[in-house]
Amino acid sequence: MIKKILLDTCVITRIYYFQFRDQIARFLFFAFLIPAGVYYIANASTRRDPALGLRFFTASILLSFSMLTIMWLGTILVEDRFYGRLKLLMTTPISRTSYVLGILGYDYMLGLMTSSGFILVSYLFEIEVQLNLLDVIILVLLTLSSFTGISIIVSQQAKNLQAGTVLADSTSICLIFFAPVFYPLDELPKAMQYATSLLPTTYAADGIAKSLSGKGGAGMDMLALLLFSFVALFTAIRSLRWRDF
Repeated sequence: MIKKILLDTCVITRIYYFQFRDQIARFLFFAFLIPAGVYYIANASTRRDPALGLRFFTASILLSFSMLTIMWLGTILVEDRFYGRLKLLMTTPISRTSYVLGILGYDYMLGLMTSSGFILVSYLFEIEVQLNLLDVIILVLLTLSSFTGISIIVSQQAKNLQAGTVLADSTSICLIFFAPVFYPLDELPKAMQYATSLLPTTYAADGIAKSLSGKGGAGMDMLALLLFSFVALFTAIRSLRWRDF
């Protein structure tokens, strides 16, 4: 049973990877061009303060993840649903668990390529980063897991293709700009501070920033993201209108 789930997971990952090969230009646009532009605009406005520069660098990484995993992939999942591609997968002996894990594997591939690119850029452009590699990898994978679950849930809530695209885009934007990603938590009103505790980006931003600055203490952020990932992926599996074989 486990072997079949793993094999089916690899099949789903490969299916989405083959789509990715034809959209590399779009990947570069969402993964690097827009986040890099946002980073340089934000960093220039602070006269290149190192502490704020690291915050904006972290925020740009999360913006990239959000745009790739929720905005871009979420739109693809919505299209799969309304163009009938998802129904084709349902007629095969692939479980919805394998489907979700396959998408997660595809997201891991995109996210690890993206984060590696950002780390390389940080050294090329002399951004002050003191990398705690293991913590960064764990936090990146947990962030991608929660984003993947949210993306699948969003794709299942849309009533039509156009609404699904808008829902994916707005969810992606809200996760970044309504959480303390580009700004510190204490600058928000008290009510908003409590509300942001329900967003995975709050913990991802805090944990990744600590790991990129060489600091420890990201354990609670990892635990919070692990909980978000479990809930999001479990809900994503249950939300799929699927027939298990």
